Amino acid sequence: MSAMRAEVAVVGLGALGAATLYQLARRGVSAIGIDRFAPPHALGSSHGKTRITRAAVGCLYTVTPDSGFVIARHPGEDRIIVVSACSGHGFKHSAGIGEAIAQLACEGRSEVDLAPFGLNRLRTGRAAQATREAWD
Repeated sequence: MSAMRAEVAVVGLGALGAATLYQLARRGVSAIGIDRFAPPHALGSSHGKTRITRAAVGCLYTVTPDSGFVIARHPGEDRIIVVSACSGHGFKHSAGIGEAIAQLACEGRSEVDLAPFGLNRLRTGRAAQATREAWD
């Protein structure tokens, strides 16, 4: 088997991952999608017996303490973009978020201001308080 090479790897091929791959392909980017199961399948994180959050905590959606998305470069490696679309809440926004992520990956910035979705908000202010309360 020969090694595969890609400029971008998208981990998770739900609605958001698929939308991001589509937007990257439109831009001519060599991208690969990685998922737990071979697509297409009905075993996603938001439904079915394999739902990770259902197995772990009992029918809760994955969500940040302030219920907002996370779209930010990894603090220790700027080539990694961390994205959490928060289960069903993010599904309806997946096309737009996929476009913004593709812009960020290809052009270094998005036409949409992604600052409100950064990781720092989870360390300060109301989101930080909600995080502390969730873990207490």
